[in-house]
Amino acid sequence: MYVEHPYKFNDKFYAKVDGKFYEITREVAKAMLSAYRNEIYRSKKWQPEDPETMTRKTKWTELLDCVFSENTDGIGVQDLPDEGQRSVEDLVILQAESAELHQNIAKLSEHEQFIIKSIYFEGMKQVELAKILGISKVRMSQKVSAILKKMRKMYEMG
Repeated sequence: MYVEHPYKFNDKFYAKVDGKFYEITREVAKAMLSAYRNEIYRSKKWQPEDPETMTRKTKWTELLDCVFSENTDGIGVQDLPDEGQRSVEDLVILQAESAELHQNIAKLSEHEQFIIKSIYFEGMKQVELAKILGISKVRMSQKVSAILKKMRKMYEMG
């Protein structure tokens, strides 16, 4: 069985399996996109061309952007690789990282969870969420930064 990456057409998502198109859910397409972005993140950050000269520190927001936000780097669902191209090791790492991320999100307050899930899982813009919550976009940005900082501390503490 040969499965190609998903395609988007008329606001519906499709996967090509053995030359035939099947409709899939948006959630499945987003999950595949998240996995692909995580692979890009690891390949760019953890496998530099010259590890001796590479000392760049990764910003925590870059990790979340790579994993959860939509189109921050111009990559779309149509750019996803074949499922068969992922190694077992990559899938295990992805599952472990995803589980740790979800555990840390569960430790946040309900309000903080709502903000993170709305922005990074549902693709809502900070400006849109600020309007819903009745706060300024500057205050929303401050809240997001504070939540990400809190999550960073959770990861550092293990």
